[in-house]
Amino acid sequence: MPTYSIIKLCNITPMHLGSGRATYEKAATDLHSDTLSAALAAIYAQTAPNFDAKGFMESFLISSAFPFCDNRYFLPKPIGRLSVDLTDCKEESVRKKLKKLKYIELPLWEQIARGEAVKISKEQIMGDFLVAAGSDSDIDLFARYTTLRVPVSRTGDNEDPYYIERTFFSPQAGLYCIIDCNEQTKGLIENLFVQLGETGIGSYKSTGCGQFTVETATIEIPSANDANGALLLSQYIPTKEELGNIDLDASRYELVLRNGYMAGSSVPQFTHLQKKSVYMFKCGSLLATSSHLEGKLADVTPEWNDNAMHPVLRSGRSFILPIKMQEQ
Repeated sequence: MPTYSIIKLCNITPMHLGSGRATYEKAATDLHSDTLSAALAAIYAQTAPNFDAKGFMESFLISSAFPFCDNRYFLPKPIGRLSVDLTDCKEESVRKKLKKLKYIELPLWEQIARGEAVKISKEQIMGDFLVAAGSDSDIDLFARYTTLRVPVSRTGDNEDPYYIERTFFSPQAGLYCIIDCNEQTKGLIENLFVQLGETGIGSYKSTGCGQFTVETATIEIPSANDANGALLLSQYIPTKEELGNIDLDASRYELVLRNGYMAGSSVPQFTHLQKKSVYMFKCGSLLATSSHLEGKLADVTPEWNDNAMHPVLRSGRSFILPIKMQEQ
């Protein structure tokens, strides 16, 4: 059973992740791999002379961030219908609940990886989560709350109040991501995560939002020897050659448009510029292929006439799990 190195984001302060909307009333629910790699690159660029963004971002693979609670880990539900074998009710009675699932507890992945129906009872379906048999039914990971904020004007003018949604994590819960790199780079990545935790991730970092402490660990994830598909644990931008090796008709996937501002730039006058947009395969997509998928970096540098403009890259390098695809 393959063993993977993980970075755990613990003791997370209330977090707001931008959703791409002009308001803060609704936050994004996922911390994506391309956001993490960009945040690490921004931290590293502040201290590394002659920083090579491309070389750094190609030196490691990183997954999106997924929930954990104590020693229980969750992975994203594969996009598409989940094949289940219910032991105490008919599937039709919980079909709506199954469609809302986002995460599946790690022990169930042995069945998923082999392409088998997941054997569960209806009590194991808990909101966004499908928990393993015998697990604590009172699992408590996080909650989202919307609060009212009233800005204070520096000029004395009246400012409009606004709402902001933040995620509050339970003391024993947090997020983790999987990394793949050599030992030297692994030490660098861990140190950068520590610095990122002190700075914070997401919006409202200046008020203490999105800060965390770092722990490292390893986990074992089952895989199939006769895999015929690749499950994405990251956002993914295929090369032209890789796209030709994927049977899109047999795949189950979603495309997501990624954009945003150069908020992490070390040059203050560039932080308001919007990066170029790019479509990516979404984390959780199940791609029908037996070929190796590596992905690529996308140049999303804004078109801005300034000699000080530095390259801006979005990582679409794939972190995948080989899996036996289920027939739909």
